[in-house]
Amino acid sequence: PPRQAPNGVAVPARVAEEDAGPPARGLEPDRLYQDLFAGQARHKQRQRAMEAKDGDEIERTRFKKRSLSAPVDTMLSVRRLHDFAARRDAKIQQMRAEAAVEEMAECDIRVGLSEASQELMKNRKHGGHLALYKEAALRQMKRDKAREEADKAELEQLQQLQRKPAKMKLPDDLSVEAIREKVQNRTKDWVEKNMRAWEKAEKNKQEQKERREAAEKQAFQDARDAVSKLTRNIRAQARPKLHKWQKDQKERMQTAEKEAQLAQEKQEAKEAKKEVVAGSFESAEHVLHVLNSAVAKRCMSLPEDAQVMGRLNTLMGPISEVLEEYRYANECSLKNVGRCALEKMESCSLFRGGVLMEDWEGWHACVEPDQVQQLSDDFDELMACAADAQGTLLSLMGPTARCNPKSLQRRWPVQAKYVQPRGSALADFAYNPGVKEVGAAAAKARVLYGPSEGQRCYRHLTDLARCSLVFPDATALREGLWHFIDRFEVVDVRNYYHTSWQTLLGLKYVEVLIVVETPEVHVCEVRLEEACFFDARMEAEPRMAHVVG
Repeated sequence: PPRQAPNGVAVPARVAEEDAGPPARGLEPDRLYQDLFAGQARHKQRQRAMEAKDGDEIERTRFKKRSLSAPVDTMLSVRRLHDFAARRDAKIQQMRAEAAVEEMAECDIRVGLSEASQELMKNRKHGGHLALYKEAALRQMKRDKAREEADKAELEQLQQLQRKPAKMKLPDDLSVEAIREKVQNRTKDWVEKNMRAWEKAEKNKQEQKERREAAEKQAFQDARDAVSKLTRNIRAQARPKLHKWQKDQKERMQTAEKEAQLAQEKQEAKEAKKEVVAGSFESAEHVLHVLNSAVAKRCMSLPEDAQVMGRLNTLMGPISEVLEEYRYANECSLKNVGRCALEKMESCSLFRGGVLMEDWEGWHACVEPDQVQQLSDDFDELMACAADAQGTLLSLMGPTARCNPKSLQRRWPVQAKYVQPRGSALADFAYNPGVKEVGAAAAKARVLYGPSEGQRCYRHLTDLARCSLVFPDATALREGLWHFIDRFEVVDVRNYYHTSWQTLLGLKYVEVLIVVETPEVHVCEVRLEEACFFDARMEAEPRMAHVVG
């Protein structure tokens, strides 16, 4: 009720308030502090609610049940990740904005508190606390209005994010190809990095091992040298001392022994060389004796027939000249280091149904070699096929590039050489002897295969189509043989350098049988020989023609 004056008149409310004096100390600051704490509590509650909502959303989208057999949509996964990233960025921006608003509000409250405290201290004397209440109410209204606007903006933003667009264009860095390329690049970088590290570790390990082995070897060598030195010293101390004349006599004896040993070695080497030459080349008398015995057994006559011996004696001169040519060629061939390897190499045949093996392997397995023969028994048909096969064989052996057989016959006639042949890069040249003559082929078939095969003896003629490759020495011939076997279909290899295949006259060469298609299959002969034996054969052919004729 209004206070009354002493005279009974009512005092106005404003005057009563002014007379009442300032309010109780601490009333206005306590209220402002309560508002500050309430705002902070609301901010923390809202932040916890948003975090709980984000966690629920993440759990809901991450652990969504899906059938194992259902196909995986890569673009849908990429869009989901993109949407989640966009929502997360929007929420982060919103939380930052709210934090800024709250910070501004707290700042205003702090400023208001300081100003209110100052104003309170000033206005306590003047009764200005009512204006302070009004200012606090206005600030509270402003904060409420700002909070409502922020909530409204947050609601609109969430609604906009929840609204799923029909078609969304992904950024270039979120496409499937870009992601796959990034994954591949990172995987490649990781693999290269690990490989470099592994190689470096292996290199260090190998270097450590080498250093350790070198140190052990050096230590062993040092110990060995020390033991040897100690042994020499002990022997030197234990050795009896000789006078000067005894030392000179001992040196002369040692020198004489060395000279005698050297002379004996030279004599043994000379005798061994003579034995080799004598074993390889027979005398003319021995050759004539062998021929006479063979002819006598075939013709059912006596070897001591005077008429036959008289005819054979006329062949003594030509055969001696032929043997002399082959002796000289053999001496030239023995100067090369590859001759020894050729003499040790076995001949090869087909075993077990077409497998090219050395003869000793087949004999060790108790297996007979496969027969190598022509497909036809008709002699005329074989000679016609041999003419076609000769052209094909020359095209394989001679020019670098294949050409027409007719043009090749003009470029490479019979009994001519072709330099730098295609058959082997190690050969000096190839020689074309031509197709075997009809009379010589028929005689060979009747003499060698007629007694056992009869009319089917012609199928054993495998040298109707033939060619020769001439090499500079035995080493090149051996290497060329291996290259030849690798390039062509070889069915038989006869090594006349080996002791089991030596000829009566001492001619050395390697005979190889190959298969060509013309288009019929035909077996051809390729002779590999050294240049020295080829020259000797060219020189001996006229004399051998006189012997055979």
